[in-house]
Amino acid sequence: MLDNFIAQIRNNPRLRWGLWLIFGIFWLYAVLLLRDQFRDKSEQYANAVKKVERLQAEVRQKEWLERVEEARALKVQMESRLWQAGTSGLAQASFQDWLNQMFLQAAIGRSSMTLSAVEDKGSDMTDAGKKETVTPEDLWKIKAKLEFDFNPAAFLSLMTQMVSHEKKTVFESLVIRKEPVPRVEAVVVAYFQKQKTPGSTSLK
Repeated sequence: MLDNFIAQIRNNPRLRWGLWLIFGIFWLYAVLLLRDQFRDKSEQYANAVKKVERLQAEVRQKEWLERVEEARALKVQMESRLWQAGTSGLAQASFQDWLNQMFLQAAIGRSSMTLSAVEDKGSDMTDAGKKETVTPEDLWKIKAKLEFDFNPAAFLSLMTQMVSHEKKTVFESLVIRKEPVPRVEAVVVAYFQKQKTPGSTSLK
């Protein structure tokens, strides 16, 4: 039977071409199937390589540890510029004494001041719709309203002393009025870090 089939193939050109066509179709299908599998494997391999490269890059980024240490050092440096007080009353008294000392050293004339502790309402929006910084819970915000005679030399001396002082103060407003006599009106703020009392405990 096999010899008869082979003889038919030899004697029938159309049958030969049909068999070659069928073989070619199967061959092409196999090639396409292998190509799709190769493409899928290549994409999987490329994704795996990218993941490995990202992990290796993250492992090599030792500077993150250095940045953490730099951030900690900066935090300590910034906190060292904060005022320290055990209570709000002590904070106001300490700030008032310091301002009186600054006025005395700068030879400020006819000065007056009013101090108060500012309590935030837990919102960063004012009634006028403007954004306002909320004071952290571990700080007291002490505000001083100042008035004194304006003398250029004394005023410059006062500003220099306050700006160069190791403890940070912030001018919220500064107005110099010419009439009826030259006077300065200013609002100065100091932030006091709350000191823990010996018997205090903190929840964790």
